[in-house]
Amino acid sequence: MLPSKPVLSGLGVAAAALAYFVAPIPASASPITYDFVGASAYFSDLDVVFNISDNAPFNITGSFTFDASLASPLISASITVSGPTDTPIPGLYNDPLSASSSEIFVGESADPSVGIIIYFYNSLAGIPDQLFAVGSNTIPTGSPYSNCGTGCFTLGEVDPTPLPPTAVLFAAGLGLLGFMGYWHMKQKGAANIAAA
Repeated sequence: MLPSKPVLSGLGVAAAALAYFVAPIPASASPITYDFVGASAYFSDLDVVFNISDNAPFNITGSFTFDASLASPLISASITVSGPTDTPIPGLYNDPLSASSSEIFVGESADPSVGIIIYFYNSLAGIPDQLFAVGSNTIPTGSPYSNCGTGCFTLGEVDPTPLPPTAVLFAAGLGLLGFMGYWHMKQKGAANIAAA
């Protein structure tokens, strides 16, 4: 014997609810793309290293894709650094070199010997995170052009780009349809009893 229609509708609601709770939250699904928002850095030691008098900020724009579940979590990067051009720091950094849960190291496309290291206050976990420090290093030797020791000041944060929540919308739609079918059958059954 087959289950009654209200039982089948109830099973549809239960299945839709299960799909809703099992669906990943968009900001924590892997991989996550982060966008730089209002990011800049001041390097206090550039006047000594490169004999420049203006300590203007270096603005950081662009994005990177990070997946904490991988052994090499930095998947891709497209980071533009603009600022004083009499230093090797400005440029397009799009060669993902290495990363940990709270830092990324990206090489410059025009000069493979230059890289930028960006440190974050917290682990990259799908939520906005503030920049802690920024450094620019030569890649082969690791000797710094500039690092954020004393006197370096950073502003800004990275924000995760939310993925479209289609799975959640689909599950909610299925749940709504199941509930409407259940409600319709219940009302139809009540009307049949009243007519009898």
